[in-house]
Amino acid sequence: MLNSEWGSNATMICGHVAFCVPHPKLDRPTKDGGTLRTIREACDYMTGIGKKRELRQRWQWAAKLILAQADVVTVSRALELALFYDAKLDVSKVPAK
Repeated sequence: MLNSEWGSNATMICGHVAFCVPHPKLDRPTKDGGTLRTIREACDYMTGIGKKRELRQRWQWAAKLILAQADVVTVSRALELALFYDAKLDVSKVPAK
């Protein structure tokens, strides 16, 4: 998704230093066995989810938010929803709000 639709911009944006810092608002456990703690981890996850999933509107929206450098709360919510709709959010490990 990021690499195919956005080309080298995805690498540039996802490689930005600010996107490599863990943030408590971006702590999304996945049923794939990982936890997305940084925007970089989210980018890596999104580029490995497969073509069918990456073309879904919810993942496209998350990618656009990342590329637009939206605030981490907005990106986190978009990732949470995309993971939830794909049944990949490990809700047993999501912190209570």
